[in-house]
Amino acid sequence: ISAEKELINRLLARYDRVGRGGRPVLNASSPVNVSFGLGLIQMDLNEKEKILTMSMWTRHTWVDEYLRWKPERYDGVTEIRVEPHQIWVPDIQLYNTADVDIPARAALAVVRYDGTVSWYPHCIFRSSCSIDVANFPFDEQRCNMAFGSWTHNAKEIDLQMAFSGGIDLSTFHADHMDSSAWDVCDVNATRQLVPPDDENHYSVLTFQLLLRRKIVFSSYILTLPCVFLASLTLVTFWLPPERPDRTALGMSTFSSFMVLLLILVESAPPTANTVPKLGVYYCFIMVIIMLSIILSSMVVNIARGPSNKTSPVPRFLAFVSTMDPQSPLNINA
Repeated sequence: ISAEKELINRLLARYDRVGRGGRPVLNASSPVNVSFGLGLIQMDLNEKEKILTMSMWTRHTWVDEYLRWKPERYDGVTEIRVEPHQIWVPDIQLYNTADVDIPARAALAVVRYDGTVSWYPHCIFRSSCSIDVANFPFDEQRCNMAFGSWTHNAKEIDLQMAFSGGIDLSTFHADHMDSSAWDVCDVNATRQLVPPDDENHYSVLTFQLLLRRKIVFSSYILTLPCVFLASLTLVTFWLPPERPDRTALGMSTFSSFMVLLLILVESAPPTANTVPKLGVYYCFIMVIIMLSIILSSMVVNIARGPSNKTSPVPRFLAFVSTMDPQSPLNINA
């Protein structure tokens, strides 16, 4: 039998004697310092359900005082690999999860001779994220992910950051950049003691991601057609009054804006707090087009009506034209 197998058998046999329950410390008053970090692989933000799905690899590092040995006694073996269910692992959980069952891919734990344990499982996290659609489709969203021990307070498990930025974005940068409709603009990570006024507070790591929507698709579908159709509204007034298609052009433009509004409603997530400014602009332009259709109908009616020059100008039309109810336009021509 090799020295590595002999070492693993002895360490696990010792672990079976002391038990895997309880923290791996010789002194019960000593905390277990756990270094925790995340690495982003892929992500997806479901705006309608307000759920952020993150495919990430997680980094757990701690010291197990029951997994120590002298390398010179085992042919210089300085590290071994064991199954995580065979040793104690910290119960680090996502607090604001939207899914009770978090799928994770099995990964071996690497143990060094000084008791340092490194565990890098791959997990898929689904967290809740509040959505603000006021600037849709040029919006930015801030999503938070809070991690901490589910049962141990800060005196038992002291959770620390594994990376200075909180989340590693460089390892799989091409994957999440090309496969997502969002750009990760900034990442902030903070460590808090919750609740702060309680002696039995918990160590919580909060990761905040600033996401910016990629505007290539939205610009071509929602923005550019809106500018072109709004310009067509002016063409309605450039047509001569004897052309009956003035009203038809206005109705076609109105119907086009209605289609864009339906696309916007289908694309933007429904929220009770805010309304997209682009949707407000669509409604405003549709009101302008409706007024242009009414005025064009009046112009066509007057231009193609009976040629009786003694007919007075209607009082309401004179008021709209001059904002003066006593306008001389009311006098018979």
